[in-house]
Amino acid sequence: MKRRYFIATLLVAATVPAFAGVEFMTKTSDARGTVTVAKGLVDGPRAKIEFVSGRGGPGMQKGNYMLSQDGGNTIYIVNPQEQSYMKLDVDKVAATAGQFMNAAKGFMNMTVSDPKIETLSDERGPKLHGYKTRHIKKRTSYTMTTSVFGRKDVTSISREDELWIADDLKDTGMQVWSKQRSVKTGHAEIDKLIEAEAAKLNGVPLKSVSMTTTKKSNGATDVTTLTNEITSLKKARIPGKTFELPAGYKDSMAEMAAEMKRAGQEVEAETKNAPAGSPEEAINSLMKGLFGGGRK
Repeated sequence: MKRRYFIATLLVAATVPAFAGVEFMTKTSDARGTVTVAKGLVDGPRAKIEFVSGRGGPGMQKGNYMLSQDGGNTIYIVNPQEQSYMKLDVDKVAATAGQFMNAAKGFMNMTVSDPKIETLSDERGPKLHGYKTRHIKKRTSYTMTTSVFGRKDVTSISREDELWIADDLKDTGMQVWSKQRSVKTGHAEIDKLIEAEAAKLNGVPLKSVSMTTTKKSNGATDVTTLTNEITSLKKARIPGKTFELPAGYKDSMAEMAAEMKRAGQEVEAETKNAPAGSPEEAINSLMKGLFGGGRK
């Protein structure tokens, strides 16, 4: 009898689908009434985030979506309407930004001082979508000093975050939406800021409210509030093809690079006889540094 029961249990288990992934809806809103709604499908390190309404930034308008197969290390922004995509290697993008900032130090400098993170409270929170949460309040503050062509500007920035964190939600693909992943740019001041901003939190924020206060040296003050909330969340069986790039889509970044290189070659042809020190020669040097070639 026991053996029959055991076999029957195995047969039932074999017919029940395994729901390894999660499906969720999220809403981001600010004090001005701007709302962005997105749908997320995540299974382990793989993620697809589709923008349902509103606008989430460059390339993130309605109908477009983000794909990642490695927990957000590499992100594809896919545009179905144009049948194209942009590939972003997050570490390389950050390093390129740092290289640009380092190269621009002759006329533009930025320093970050007094970075500080304070945990104001950390307590048990309510259950959200079936997950236990931690309710955390923290404050991040720093001073940013910029100098552009000798003109100095000092800005004090303070951000207070209230978060509801689900420790048991471990899928690394959730980082594509929550943006918890830290990066290194190679620019000391920017990395100092990223390190100060990055919260060493386990799990995934199911809701966050951030209020940022910016005070400039001339006395001007600005306060912004951003609320990010997962409005629904459930276990789901997600086909593997969900996280694959559609066949035949073109790489828009590669096409853009080719167009910029052609533009650089045209500038080179037009300025090859420009005298040293002229604006044309300066443009030629810039194009040479960015795309190769240029006057020898």
